[in-house]
Amino acid sequence: MRAKTILYLLVPVVISACSKSNEVPGSASIIGSWKFESSYYVTIAGTKITQADAAKPVILNFNNTLYSTTVAGKLTTGGNYTLLDKYQYAPGYYITNVLELDSIIAGKYAIHRGNPDTLSISDINPGPDNGFGATYLRVK
Repeated sequence: MRAKTILYLLVPVVISACSKSNEVPGSASIIGSWKFESSYYVTIAGTKITQADAAKPVILNFNNTLYSTTVAGKLTTGGNYTLLDKYQYAPGYYITNVLELDSIIAGKYAIHRGNPDTLSISDINPGPDNGFGATYLRVK
């Protein structure tokens, strides 16, 4: 009887765990507008964190092949972008999910589903005393 009780308690947990694995782990699309939230830079002197300036919002816009950046509503940069599934940054060293802007590697990216979705762009090979990253929130 005790074994059946334990089994009845575990079955719903296992089923719910399996059903969650079928969900898409965050939005797979970078297409849309993203508002800068914060960035960090790691140096030998320490970590510097920069928060967004509400008076000068920075927006990244992506469509199927083009990107643009606006600061306080004014276009500052734009061009082509590519999402690379696999990138070799040194002989024998590879990284996945890399954002390339105008043939220049911007960094590793990740999109997390939430309210709102979050786009993170970070250094492809950070060290103990160097690295960078930025966080953007999807604009609906």
